[in-house]
Amino acid sequence: MNFIELCLKRPVTVMVGVIMVIMFGIIGLTSLPIQLTPDVALPELTIKTAWPGATAYEIEREIVEQQEDVLKGLRHLIKMESESVNNIGRIILTFSLDADLED
Repeated sequence: MNFIELCLKRPVTVMVGVIMVIMFGIIGLTSLPIQLTPDVALPELTIKTAWPGATAYEIEREIVEQQEDVLKGLRHLIKMESESVNNIGRIILTFSLDADLED
């Protein structure tokens, strides 16, 4: 007796087997943790400039603005943020994922 004859003679057994396979598939699919898009941090580069004794306004006007003018032409640059406080100027550059930071 081959497999097909056995399935035709016992349709209830075949249906129970099919229902069990479907049920275990649904249970496995709902309980399996799947992460389709992993969390990926964009590459960032921070440029800090120190000028002891200078005010935030002086650092912004004399240093940070000139640096921003030069850096805004970088390839793959997504976002540029700058911050100036007394004695320190900081520029944070965010690049796209395909950017090579070594360049």
